Amino acid sequence: MSRRIRSGMSCADILRALRNINDKLPLLTSYRHVRAHMDNSLTWDQMTTEMRLNCQCDTLAKSAVERAIVRQLEDPHQTTDMLPSEYTAIFIGTSKITSDPTKALRYRLSKFRAKEFLIGSGGWTTEAFEATGWDWLDRVLAKKSVMFRIWLSKQHSNFCATGRNMKRCGFSEDDRCPSCWSNKERANHLCRCPSDVRTQLFLDNVNELEQWMTTDEKTSPELVYWTMKYIQARGTLTFMELGPESVEIRELATHKT
Repeated sequence: MSRRIRSGMSCADILRALRNINDKLPLLTSYRHVRAHMDNSLTWDQMTTEMRLNCQCDTLAKSAVERAIVRQLEDPHQTTDMLPSEYTAIFIGTSKITSDPTKALRYRLSKFRAKEFLIGSGGWTTEAFEATGWDWLDRVLAKKSVMFRIWLSKQHSNFCATGRNMKRCGFSEDDRCPSCWSNKERANHLCRCPSDVRTQLFLDNVNELEQWMTTDEKTSPELVYWTMKYIQARGTLTFMELGPESVEIRELATHKT
């Protein structure tokens, strides 16, 4: 194994631990890839010795993770992120970095700057910022294309190609919405345009979202119902104004964010 584990390598913590263990072994070792999880498609008799050993290692690793979770529940202050024979590790906040740290650092700094701006100039409260699912949003956007993320940033900052911006930048002489002919088309008009075509497009997207939410059995049907009702109101109603909700939904609606 290479003496140097590059920061950009995946599972760098495991590789470092293996390197440290390898240095203590009184024998020479070599590494080669063995296809994992073959017990999902083959019986035990059909697998080679390497495949069987791989399955046993996988079972032992899962058992170790389960024991670590139990210890963490019993003692929340106990650190279980460090691997045996792992002498050094990088942590950003409470998250252990096992690959290139630049992405995690960039996200951490961006979140810090966003908090400063939204609370200082945006009128947000600290409670509202902490209640927002920034980490979930980051995981979702990480799977999207760069162009989609650029469009979303422009949409939220009102720098997308609306009639108002096109006229301001000299690319058009008309600032009206091309669908309903409202003056000074801005970003918030795109999801609220009353034209039949845009309204139908909006409703189609809402239906797709509802179908996606209902495919997950863990999603509360009540949450799906009220979420769809809130989105269909297109910003004209608050969550509290939607109707008689259960205690849980009412608590969500009255949360101070």
